[in-house]
Amino acid sequence: MNPQCHIVEEAHYSKIIPGLYVGNFRDAKDQEALHNNRITHIVTIHDHAKVPLPHIEYLTLNSPDNPTANISQFFHKATEFIHECRIHDGRVLVHCIAGVSRSVTIAVAYLMSVTDHGWRDCLRAVKQARQVANPNFGFQRQLQNFENTELKEVRKRIKERYSDTLREQDTSAIQQLLDKCNQKPESKDPEEDLYPLAYNAYASQPPGDMPPLDT
Repeated sequence: MNPQCHIVEEAHYSKIIPGLYVGNFRDAKDQEALHNNRITHIVTIHDHAKVPLPHIEYLTLNSPDNPTANISQFFHKATEFIHECRIHDGRVLVHCIAGVSRSVTIAVAYLMSVTDHGWRDCLRAVKQARQVANPNFGFQRQLQNFENTELKEVRKRIKERYSDTLREQDTSAIQQLLDKCNQKPESKDPEEDLYPLAYNAYASQPPGDMPPLDT
């Protein structure tokens, strides 16, 4: 196992920062691992989301892993759920089917909201902690638009509600992941898998009407 990858003991989900984990649907059903790692909350996001386990608080979000899906509609609700959990010393697992696209997108949106880092750095940090992380083109575009339009106000609202609780710690944790990422010998550009777009690209079209990726 790559020593740079923070894989949680007895599970396949990945610790991103203290209290925040990303994984797949099997991880969310592994009661022994959930218990051993003291997971108290789960964000489950896929197109057939269900609440399978007692004694865990759930946020269920129904979304396909499709570039045209409007995953950004869940950013505010998920951020509030995750932060409330962590503020009260809980641990939250964010999962989708594979733990690659939808769950990573939600985690990145949360990290953007509670730290001083933008979407690119937050995604690079998550990739450092979970190497399979790779949101689809449309989800990355929505993260970029979130940063350019709503993020400043979201951060202000979080600061007003929670003061700066966890912000310094979380910003530092992301920076540590970025430092590790920058120290690795890279065989390719670390941003090669990111999809930079001009601000307001496709602005006339809502997320559900985005053009499909070229095939």
